[in-house]
Amino acid sequence: LIISGGIHMDGFLDTMDAISSYKTKEERLEILKDPHAGVFAIISCGVYLLLAFSMFSEITEKHICFVAIGYVYSRALSGLSLVTFKIGNSKGLVALFSEKSHKNIVKIIMLIYIISCIIIMLNIHLVYGGICSIIGIIILIYYKIMSEKLFNGITGDIAGYFLQIAELAMLIGLVFVKYFLKII
Repeated sequence: LIISGGIHMDGFLDTMDAISSYKTKEERLEILKDPHAGVFAIISCGVYLLLAFSMFSEITEKHICFVAIGYVYSRALSGLSLVTFKIGNSKGLVALFSEKSHKNIVKIIMLIYIISCIIIMLNIHLVYGGICSIIGIIILIYYKIMSEKLFNGITGDIAGYFLQIAELAMLIGLVFVKYFLKII
């Protein structure tokens, strides 16, 4: 949160407010623009931070490399989504970045990052690397389906939501493998 200035968490919170509103796509997009935090944002923030803190307290030095690579991996997946997924708000920053980018070049570079992250994680530890890789792809698929169904495509806030969810899910995956599969 300190390093990013909370920009991704802000997207997560706005998206949680919009999802929890059960309103139309257009109304959800308006909620994303609202600078005020709703009750679902506050509750989601508390739950997220508590869950993240508890997961971080369970990992060891052996796992921290997967967390670090997971940050690069999740951002590469997000970059790929920027040039391949449907855009929900044609006037937002995501639309501007997507429109101005050289999409094929961005796709190739992001795929190189994604494949590199997967290979590095798998080389460090097959099971931990495999679980983080799979979780990233599953969350990316969820992100695509959810954003199109609820928002008519991705926006900057929803991209922040994706990063927060992907990073937390990978942490949970690491702890799950550590305790339930009893892998050191």
